[in-house]
Amino acid sequence: MVEDDEFLNKVYEAKLAEENFETYHVFRGDEVMRQVIEVKPDLIVLDLILPGKNGFEVLKELKRNIKTKKIPVIVLTNLSESSDKEVIMKLGAKIFAVKSNLSIDEVVGLIKVELSS
Repeated sequence: MVEDDEFLNKVYEAKLAEENFETYHVFRGDEVMRQVIEVKPDLIVLDLILPGKNGFEVLKELKRNIKTKKIPVIVLTNLSESSDKEVIMKLGAKIFAVKSNLSIDEVVGLIKVELSS
């Protein structure tokens, strides 16, 4: 989970733990690659507005690196412009979702669907 909002991190972590998911959190965009290479997650949930490096840059970097390019990425953001979605999908995200349009259960549902595919 790459999210700089501590409250949201706690909410997602609690809900995902109920669903038997192990989670790791990164709060800054410029720390993502190091953590992803170290942890080797099955999936990344990525916010776009982050300190250090934005989610667009993080996604580009993830998809260019041979060690991380195959990890599925769900972008979960409050940016809702169709142009943002278009760019993100071209960069290689599997899902683009707007936080304010989804409940926590719906976010968990997206994660489950992506991990089962």
